[in-house]
Amino acid sequence: MSKVREWLTAYGFIAPAMIAIMLVSVYPLLFGVSIAFTDMSVFNYLSQEYKFIGFSNFSNMLHDPEIWILTYRTIIWTVINVFLHVSLGMAFAMLLSKPWLKLKPIFRLILILPWAIPSFISIQVWHAMFNEQFGALNQLLQMVGLNPIPWLSNPTWAFVAVVLTNVWLGVPFMMLIALGGLNSIPEEIQEAAYVDGASPWQTTRYITLPLLLRTMVPAIVLGIIWTFNKFDVIYLITQGGPQTVVTLAGQQKVMGATDLLITKIYKTAFQYPNSWGMAAAMGYLVFLVLLLLSLLNLQIQKLVKE
Repeated sequence: MSKVREWLTAYGFIAPAMIAIMLVSVYPLLFGVSIAFTDMSVFNYLSQEYKFIGFSNFSNMLHDPEIWILTYRTIIWTVINVFLHVSLGMAFAMLLSKPWLKLKPIFRLILILPWAIPSFISIQVWHAMFNEQFGALNQLLQMVGLNPIPWLSNPTWAFVAVVLTNVWLGVPFMMLIALGGLNSIPEEIQEAAYVDGASPWQTTRYITLPLLLRTMVPAIVLGIIWTFNKFDVIYLITQGGPQTVVTLAGQQKVMGATDLLITKIYKTAFQYPNSWGMAAAMGYLVFLVLLLLSLLNLQIQKLVKE
């Protein structure tokens, strides 16, 4: 009886957390699976006139050229952003770890501010700075004699604008992780390398970076997942625009130049065509990609530890 009592006591303590997980995570996941096989939308949900359509949503999604373009664009977006996050974050961390750098607390505070400020506020500030007539960026360009840039009306510059904003938001996190990794590297190893005649570049390449990689790999994968699902930057800066005309399967179609899979899912569910079933199917495409990345992360961490 004592073991049964201990078992009931233990599960009694974790029951509130289990119930919360079921309501917040498991139920929405199962509900999303169920509607992905229906034609549910905002128009037939309350009347319950939606019907089961099997794998039609998944088939239509996989045969839609726009989905493949958005998938490719989302991958490019993720690669560019994560590369800049990691490279700039590690560069700033190494700079802040140098003993000769003065005023370190001030520089550290300045570099952490973009992460400390709520992202919604930062994005709105960037959106104002990208204004083609009155934005701070174009005002500075005109002050030095350069022509203003059509940040939000030109497809290429709009993509550059959202990348700049996301890099501003993402670098501080990677910098903090890299700073923690650098502080965990024993100084004796670096001192021994200097005694053996290694140059600063050789010490960084063969000692600092390999040891830092163990700390950075989980953060990089986490950054990939966050960036792949980054909705707020795209929607608040450009709302997926500007609109461009592309030729898909011999037909012309209007697409947002900065739309990603996550913004397409939102528009499919809550704007035209208001198809919750299709949006759920697209959501599980994203889920599958991120699941594969998570499994890849586990394998990479095993290799790094070995």
